[in-house]
Amino acid sequence: MYVVGFTSLVFLQMVSSCGTVWIVTDLIRPESEKEPWEILESACSLLGNGGVCRNIHFICTKADQCLDKLSPEHVIYVKNNISKDFQELPEVERHLPDDCFEVFIVSATDEMPEEKNEIDYLMNFLQTPNDQRDREQRYLPDAFGILSLMKGARSQNTQQKTAVYTDLCARRTDELNKLKSKMTSVYERFEERLTEGVNTAKKEWESALDKKIGPINSYTQLKSILDNDGVQSTKTGDHINLNTTLSSFLTNSIDRQFKETFPNAGKDKPFNGAIHDFSLDSERLIESHKDVELLLKFLKSEEDKLKVQLCEEIRERKKRIYNSLTETVMSEMLPAYREAKAETGDGALKRMKITLKNHIQASDMFDKVKREMLEQLQTLTRDIIKHIDDRLMKAMDMSLKRDITSVPDVTKEYNDVKKVYIEEAFNH
Repeated sequence: MYVVGFTSLVFLQMVSSCGTVWIVTDLIRPESEKEPWEILESACSLLGNGGVCRNIHFICTKADQCLDKLSPEHVIYVKNNISKDFQELPEVERHLPDDCFEVFIVSATDEMPEEKNEIDYLMNFLQTPNDQRDREQRYLPDAFGILSLMKGARSQNTQQKTAVYTDLCARRTDELNKLKSKMTSVYERFEERLTEGVNTAKKEWESALDKKIGPINSYTQLKSILDNDGVQSTKTGDHINLNTTLSSFLTNSIDRQFKETFPNAGKDKPFNGAIHDFSLDSERLIESHKDVELLLKFLKSEEDKLKVQLCEEIRERKKRIYNSLTETVMSEMLPAYREAKAETGDGALKRMKITLKNHIQASDMFDKVKREMLEQLQTLTRDIIKHIDDRLMKAMDMSLKRDITSVPDVTKEYNDVKKVYIEEAFNH
């Protein structure tokens, strides 16, 4: 989480790492404030496909100054208007989760009635990541899995262990093949969308670039943009980024699919649920292999833990994959920026613009951008398959192949944790 006022430079630098973003403004006509909407719109790609944002909290402060207007009906009216303005931002649908936006009305003074002040909710929200109960819930499955392994390791039924191991090896191979097939389909869809983006870019890049650099009549301004690798933020809030302008044809072509494939919302699963659907289904063997029941529960625990870890890793790596589109454009354009900013004398401004265009025309930049992203996507899918295969084989070998009898009796600890584990599962 990153708490910020409207200092856009800080916001843009930090926002791609934020799971939750707070936007703070006064309650007096908050929907008409220009700056928060401009910042949100410019940062949508960093919050969504290029970030990990799951929650945007729009916080209206100084509510105590408007107490006479804060009827329940007016509160609903204000919140609905702000939410409507948010949903109408062009970039929102392509990048952000559908239910990520919430509006809160708060006051730091005692003048506002407690039932109208939502500051307590926000304070509780801040405490949630450090809540002891939350930490216990995260560690409980790990403890139950380890204790299941330790208690189950005392089983001497080698025949059942061998039968279960053989079954699970075959299941693992089948499930990995299914997963590979699903991820290959995802890759092919991205390849198709990116090809469309490249074709559009080759037709329209010059027009898009002209809209950015055409109106620039100042040599000093254009040189400043080139000195900063194609980027400039002015004091008036105008933002020029030649790299995102050129990469936008490719990002626009994949935005919706990228959001579906790599969602930020915790309830949604990456690769359209392909990893979530993968399963050894080890618990199906418990009824016919009672002597290794605890070992099968350990394997289920390891599989669940592995999926959680993979989802977290994918959420971080997908940022780099998405942002590679603009980063590759910038890398390809750096020689042109250096050459153009070296121009001096009469007519330098015009020659600078021509240099940029000539560089793009002579390069296969858009094809390189496409290849780079597809290579990163392919690497991710290979790493996922290998990680699943290695981790599950290690867990299967450790629980079903090794003869581990010299372990302490953890029956009491197992029963204690099992009781809490079942209670938590029932409560959820």
